[in-house]
Amino acid sequence: MAGFALRAADDARKPVAVLTTVYRHNSHADVIASRLVLTDMLDGTGKELWRSGNDEAAYSGVMVADIGGVRQIVHLNADALTGTDRKTGKQLWRTPVKTGAKRNTGTPVIFGDHVAVNSQTVGLVAFKISQSSGGWTATEDWANKKLPINIATPVFVGDYLYSQGAAKDFICA
Repeated sequence: MAGFALRAADDARKPVAVLTTVYRHNSHADVIASRLVLTDMLDGTGKELWRSGNDEAAYSGVMVADIGGVRQIVHLNADALTGTDRKTGKQLWRTPVKTGAKRNTGTPVIFGDHVAVNSQTVGLVAFKISQSSGGWTATEDWANKKLPINIATPVFVGDYLYSQGAAKDFICA
Protein backbone atom coordinates (compact mmCIF):
# COMPACT_ATOMS: atom_id res chain seq x y z
CA MET A 1 0.00 0.00 0.00
CA ALA A 2 1.35 3.43 -0.93
CA GLY A 3 -0.10 6.81 -0.05
CA PHE A 4 0.32 10.51 0.56
CA ALA A 5 -1.45 13.19 2.57
CA LEU A 6 -3.57 15.93 1.03
CA ARG A 7 -3.31 19.05 3.15
CA ALA A 8 -5.55 22.02 3.91
CA ALA A 9 -4.63 25.17 1.98
CA ASP A 10 -4.72 27.30 5.15
CA ASP A 11 -2.42 25.07 7.22
CA ALA A 12 0.23 23.05 5.38
CA ARG A 13 0.98 21.05 8.55
CA LYS A 14 -2.57 19.73 9.11
CA PRO A 15 -3.46 16.57 7.11
CA VAL A 16 -6.94 16.67 5.63
CA ALA A 17 -7.05 13.25 4.03
CA VAL A 18 -4.83 10.41 2.99
CA LEU A 19 -4.98 9.08 -0.55
CA THR A 20 -3.87 5.48 -0.75
CA THR A 21 -3.25 3.24 -3.71
CA VAL A 22 -4.18 -0.25 -2.54
CA TYR A 23 -2.40 -3.14 -4.19
CA ARG A 24 -3.95 -6.53 -3.57
CA HIS A 25 -3.06 -9.97 -4.86
CA ASN A 26 -5.71 -12.19 -6.34
CA SER A 27 -4.33 -15.66 -5.66
CA HIS A 28 -6.44 -17.24 -8.41
CA ALA A 29 -5.25 -14.98 -11.22
CA ASP A 30 -2.07 -13.63 -9.57
CA VAL A 31 -3.09 -10.08 -10.48
CA ILE A 32 -2.43 -6.96 -8.49
CA ALA A 33 -5.28 -4.45 -8.55
CA SER A 34 -4.92 -0.73 -7.93
CA ARG A 35 -7.59 1.37 -6.26
CA LEU A 36 -7.54 4.96 -5.15
CA VAL A 37 -8.96 5.30 -1.63
CA LEU A 38 -9.50 8.63 0.12
CA THR A 39 -9.86 8.58 3.89
CA ASP A 40 -10.62 11.44 6.28
CA MET A 41 -7.94 12.01 8.90
CA LEU A 42 -9.43 15.08 10.60
CA ASP A 43 -12.01 13.17 12.61
CA GLY A 44 -9.37 10.75 13.91
CA THR A 45 -11.21 7.69 12.57
CA GLY A 46 -9.75 7.41 9.09
CA LYS A 47 -13.28 6.98 7.67
CA GLU A 48 -13.27 6.08 3.99
CA LEU A 49 -14.66 8.95 1.90
CA TRP A 50 -14.52 7.26 -1.49
CA ARG A 51 -12.92 4.43 -3.46
CA SER A 52 -12.25 4.45 -7.20
CA GLY A 53 -10.74 2.24 -9.90
CA ASN A 54 -9.90 -1.41 -10.30
CA ASP A 55 -7.12 -1.52 -12.89
CA GLU A 56 -4.00 -3.62 -12.64
CA ALA A 57 -1.38 -1.87 -10.51
CA ALA A 58 1.91 -0.43 -11.73
CA TYR A 59 4.72 1.45 -9.99
CA SER A 60 3.83 5.02 -10.94
CA GLY A 61 3.05 7.64 -8.32
CA VAL A 62 -0.10 9.74 -8.29
CA MET A 63 -0.30 13.48 -8.92
CA VAL A 64 -2.91 16.03 -7.84
CA ALA A 65 -3.54 19.01 -10.12
CA ASP A 66 -6.20 21.43 -11.32
CA ILE A 67 -7.12 20.49 -14.88
CA GLY A 68 -10.02 22.21 -16.58
CA GLY A 69 -10.90 23.92 -13.30
CA VAL A 70 -11.37 20.60 -11.47
CA ARG A 71 -8.99 19.29 -8.80
CA GLN A 72 -8.01 15.85 -10.12
CA ILE A 73 -5.92 12.89 -9.06
CA VAL A 74 -3.91 11.74 -12.08
CA HIS A 75 -2.69 8.14 -11.98
CA LEU A 76 -0.83 5.91 -14.43
CA ASN A 77 -1.56 2.27 -13.71
CA ALA A 78 -0.57 -0.84 -15.71
CA ASP A 79 -3.35 -0.35 -18.25
CA ALA A 80 -4.28 3.32 -18.48
CA LEU A 81 -3.77 6.93 -17.53
CA THR A 82 -6.72 8.17 -15.46
CA GLY A 83 -8.10 11.38 -14.00
CA THR A 84 -10.28 11.14 -10.90
CA ASP A 85 -12.31 13.92 -9.27
CA ARG A 86 -10.58 14.70 -5.96
CA LYS A 87 -13.86 15.47 -4.13
CA THR A 88 -16.09 12.65 -5.33
CA GLY A 89 -13.78 9.85 -6.51
CA LYS A 90 -15.58 9.75 -9.88
CA GLN A 91 -13.29 8.77 -12.73
CA LEU A 92 -13.47 11.70 -15.15
CA TRP A 93 -11.37 10.33 -17.98
CA ARG A 94 -9.31 7.28 -18.90
CA THR A 95 -7.02 6.53 -21.83
CA PRO A 96 -5.18 3.27 -22.48
CA VAL A 97 -1.39 3.28 -22.07
CA LYS A 98 -0.36 -0.31 -22.76
CA THR A 99 3.19 -1.54 -22.27
CA GLY A 100 4.73 -4.93 -22.89
CA ALA A 101 5.58 -5.60 -19.26
CA LYS A 102 2.69 -3.67 -17.63
CA ARG A 103 5.13 -1.91 -15.36
CA ASN A 104 4.52 1.79 -15.90
CA THR A 105 6.96 3.45 -13.52
CA GLY A 106 7.16 7.11 -14.54
CA THR A 107 4.97 9.52 -12.61
CA PRO A 108 2.68 11.62 -14.84
CA VAL A 109 4.01 15.11 -15.60
CA ILE A 110 1.26 17.75 -15.70
CA PHE A 111 1.64 21.05 -17.52
CA GLY A 112 -1.43 23.17 -18.18
CA ASP A 113 -4.13 20.94 -19.65
CA HIS A 114 -1.61 18.30 -20.73
CA VAL A 115 -0.35 15.15 -19.03
CA ALA A 116 2.84 13.47 -20.25
CA VAL A 117 3.72 9.86 -19.49
CA ASN A 118 6.55 7.62 -20.54
CA SER A 119 7.63 4.00 -20.80
CA GLN A 120 10.06 1.77 -22.64
CA THR A 121 7.21 0.63 -24.92
CA VAL A 122 5.32 3.86 -25.75
CA GLY A 123 8.17 6.37 -25.52
CA LEU A 124 7.16 9.84 -24.35
CA VAL A 125 3.49 10.75 -24.93
CA ALA A 126 1.46 13.85 -24.04
CA PHE A 127 -2.32 13.85 -23.77
CA LYS A 128 -4.52 16.95 -23.90
CA ILE A 129 -7.23 16.75 -21.24
CA SER A 130 -10.43 18.60 -22.06
CA GLN A 131 -14.02 18.86 -20.96
CA SER A 132 -17.05 19.44 -23.16
CA SER A 133 -20.78 18.87 -22.91
CA GLY A 134 -20.11 15.21 -23.71
CA GLY A 135 -17.76 14.78 -20.76
CA TRP A 136 -14.01 14.56 -20.33
CA THR A 137 -11.52 13.32 -22.93
CA ALA A 138 -7.82 12.57 -23.00
CA THR A 139 -6.56 12.91 -26.58
CA GLU A 140 -3.02 12.14 -27.66
CA ASP A 141 -1.48 15.51 -28.57
CA TRP A 142 2.03 14.36 -29.44
CA ALA A 143 4.28 11.34 -29.05
CA ASN A 144 7.93 10.53 -29.53
CA LYS A 145 8.40 6.77 -29.66
CA LYS A 146 12.15 7.30 -30.14
CA LEU A 147 12.41 8.36 -26.48
CA PRO A 148 11.84 5.06 -24.65
CA ILE A 149 12.34 6.32 -21.10
CA ASN A 150 12.34 3.21 -18.95
CA ILE A 151 12.21 4.00 -15.24
CA ALA A 152 12.85 7.75 -14.85
CA THR A 153 10.21 10.48 -14.60
CA PRO A 154 10.81 13.55 -16.80
CA VAL A 155 10.84 17.02 -15.28
CA PHE A 156 9.21 20.00 -16.95
CA VAL A 157 11.42 23.12 -17.10
CA GLY A 158 10.37 26.10 -19.20
CA ASP A 159 8.98 24.63 -22.41
CA TYR A 160 10.89 21.34 -22.29
CA LEU A 161 10.82 17.92 -20.66
CA TYR A 162 14.16 16.57 -19.47
CA SER A 163 14.90 13.00 -18.42
CA GLN A 164 17.41 10.21 -18.31
CA GLY A 165 17.06 8.23 -21.52
CA ALA A 166 17.09 4.48 -22.07
CA ALA A 167 20.79 4.52 -22.99
CA LYS A 168 21.63 6.23 -19.67
CA ASP A 169 21.96 9.48 -21.58
CA PHE A 170 20.02 12.67 -21.01
CA ILE A 171 17.19 13.69 -23.30
CA CYS A 172 15.25 16.87 -23.96
CA ALA A 173 11.82 16.89 -25.57
